[in-house]
Amino acid sequence: MDKYAEKLRNLTGVITTAEALERRPQERRWGVQPDMADEIQVAGIIHGLRVQKARRDQRLYAQASLEDATARSS
Repeated sequence: MDKYAEKLRNLTGVITTAEALERRPQERRWGVQPDMADEIQVAGIIHGLRVQKARRDQRLYAQASLEDATARSS
């Protein structure tokens, strides 16, 4: 991340992972339209990407952690 620190500082609208965790919106229910105000931009490194099929309908989904210089989130 140190290699890209200067480039990341120059990006407008990008927040840290720590700040994103503080802003976490309330959980939405399936089928409810997303609120554009909930959208954020973060930059970091993805760790531990896991792609699996859902048991119910066999659709693919992914889980991962995002890490930047301030925090790591799951």
